[in-house]
Amino acid sequence: MSTRLKSIRMNKRVAVTATIAVLVLLTIIIVMVITSNAANTTYYVSAAGSDSNNGTSSSAPWKTLSKVSGAAFGAGDKILFRSGDSWSGQLMINDSGTSAKPVTVGAYDKGSKPLINGGGNSAAVLIDGASYVTVDGLAVTNYDGANVTDGVEGNRDGIKISGISSNITIRNNEIYNVEGFSNHEATGSPRGTSLAAHDNNMYMVGAIYQNGTPANNYLIENNYIHDNTVNGVLTTQVGTGLIIRGNTVNNGGADGIEYWNATSPLIEYNSVTNVGNNSGASDQTDGVIGYHGYAVAGIWGIIDTDQVVQYNYVANTNRIVWDGQPWDFDNDTVGGVYQYNFSRDNEGGFVLGGKPDQILRYNISYNDGSEQAYTAQGFFNANSQYYNNVFYQDNGAGFSKAKLTEGTFKNNIFYTNASDSTATDYESGGPTFSNNGFGGTQTALNTGTAPVMGDPLFVNPSSVGNSIKSVDGFKLQKGSPMINAGTSIPDNGGKDYWGNALYNGKPDIGAYEAP
Repeated sequence: MSTRLKSIRMNKRVAVTATIAVLVLLTIIIVMVITSNAANTTYYVSAAGSDSNNGTSSSAPWKTLSKVSGAAFGAGDKILFRSGDSWSGQLMINDSGTSAKPVTVGAYDKGSKPLINGGGNSAAVLIDGASYVTVDGLAVTNYDGANVTDGVEGNRDGIKISGISSNITIRNNEIYNVEGFSNHEATGSPRGTSLAAHDNNMYMVGAIYQNGTPANNYLIENNYIHDNTVNGVLTTQVGTGLIIRGNTVNNGGADGIEYWNATSPLIEYNSVTNVGNNSGASDQTDGVIGYHGYAVAGIWGIIDTDQVVQYNYVANTNRIVWDGQPWDFDNDTVGGVYQYNFSRDNEGGFVLGGKPDQILRYNISYNDGSEQAYTAQGFFNANSQYYNNVFYQDNGAGFSKAKLTEGTFKNNIFYTNASDSTATDYESGGPTFSNNGFGGTQTALNTGTAPVMGDPLFVNPSSVGNSIKSVDGFKLQKGSPMINAGTSIPDNGGKDYWGNALYNGKPDIGAYEAP
């Protein structure tokens, strides 16, 4: 064979090999493009649509929740419901996204939030065993009668996350008229149902509720939660990465925000008002949304480690039979801090539970504790570290005693117009007091060391409003006896309630560090 013929054959082999390589590369690219497109599809759902449509355009949307619930979704897919439309039944998502491309449920078009009414199902929106899922911008209700006060409770939630479901975001939703079990019943069953609430985990229902396998990384933010018989936000198995931020919870039959088994949860910038709006063991009455309730608190954790609860506003928590406080380090919590919070007009007092390794600092309490007819809990019921807080009352309630056995009170201001001088007595061998300010008419029987007696000279306490930014009246006027009268606290957070650096000269008493 000639050299020239060998060369021609070799060139043909090279050309064929190169062509095959190009074809393989093109095939891979095409597959990648198809796969990428398949995993980034937007699906549209409208009450005027049809399930026979492909759903991939707003001009050919799907129609029903069952169609969406039965479909398979991939990373980056979006399921968008038409604004202004409504559906009855359950929306279920059980497909996962990725960290870069979550599966997103949301809205399209202009108008009011698309409404999912559970209609009495166990949950209106159910995320079941799916991770990397975002629910953003829906309206959600769940009741089985004419309205949420029709007298029929059941085991119902608004948005529920169960199974193995991590990396979940729930934001910008409005959740209301979820009629489930209100709270702990004293005796009997809830109205309108044969289920025994206690035997059916009546605590474990919520407008937003997470349970199931221990999970991580939940962001629950900027939701408007109102007029529900159930808990506002309840998580029971989020281990790490729990953030509950910027939510508004109003008018609920059970607790406001509650979280279990979390490590280093961050709870901040929430507003919780009028929870525990519950008629106790009697039948429901006008303006009372819950029934057979027993005890609630505004924002609290249980079996948690190192929680940070800050910049929250809690008001008008009702004491049903027990509790009624804005804050609570509940059973088996370890460490943690409540700081830079504002509470007012909560019936049960300031805080329910706590241990010496837990801190309450730079908080402002205004007219808490108006229903302290019982003495087992009192205004303070936490054996914790209290420093640089303001406890102010002009409602005559006083700071009723509780059986505190340890803990410390430093740099706090106590001011009340109550007349019962026994209300601030504590058992011998109980908490220690130093560098606290005492004003008003109530004589404290345990003032401790270096007390400062007299008017603290607040700017204008009566000017306080209904947010964490409406408390400038509790700044100290120039010449206040509380200025430079405190004691230094190590690891104090570095700033006062208003963000002023600590310390300016000697420490001040109260939540304000004067310039």
